[in-house]
Amino acid sequence: MGSCFPIDSTLSDLRSNPVESKTVAATLFRRVLTREPDESELADLLAFHEAQRQRFVSGELDPSKIGAKNGTTPETAAWIMVARAVLNLDEAVTKG
Repeated sequence: MGSCFPIDSTLSDLRSNPVESKTVAATLFRRVLTREPDESELADLLAFHEAQRQRFVSGELDPSKIGAKNGTTPETAAWIMVARAVLNLDEAVTKG
């Protein structure tokens, strides 16, 4: 059975089928907000992802404290941070 949150399946897809970051960001945005991101929104997501990834790679943040399991990679942890940011947008409806 699928998750009630589209983020779980998006991150699962990322782990099993590595794709271009732009595609992942657009898919995440579309699944949460049910519309396509404009170029500015997409650029902001990609910049945020890269900034978070660098924080994990540099050791400023610990990826194992972000993911559900030890061994969470900096890449996955960065996407989790992006997903959290998108879910926190006023435009996202997260209550049922």
